Amino acid sequence: MREGVTARLTGRIGVEDILDLGAGPGAHALPLIRRGLDVTAVEILPEARRALSEGGVTDVRAGLDEIGEGERF
Repeated sequence: MREGVTARLTGRIGVEDILDLGAGPGAHALPLIRRGLDVTAVEILPEARRALSEGGVTDVRAGLDEIGEGERF
């Protein structure tokens, strides 16, 4: 269900770079990655960051302080 909603929303608004705050183990980030979008996931829990990385999210950060001032999503 979530993947279908995510696909419709991202297709409709033409987004390519996504910032997933509080990403958890990847309920949103992983389907977005499978659709070919670039996802930056922010998650404080090490176990969830590990799940994100293992699921294919290549840009996983531990906190907002790791987001650069000029970065755009």
